[in-house]
Amino acid sequence: MGLLLLASIINILIAIWIFTDIRKRGEGHGIFIALALLAGIPTAIIYALVRIGDKKP
Repeated sequence: MGLLLLASIINILIAIWIFTDIRKRGEGHGIFIALALLAGIPTAIIYALVRIGDKKP
């Protein structure tokens, strides 16, 4: 029970981080927020790789 609660909290925190990053940058895909709530850490890694691939002037 405790492990499930911890995993849920981590997924919510990752979704919040992705949401604030998308808002701060003014661009991004909201699908990552939904994926972060479901998958958590793998989504954060994929989002970070996609974000690194973005070229900002």
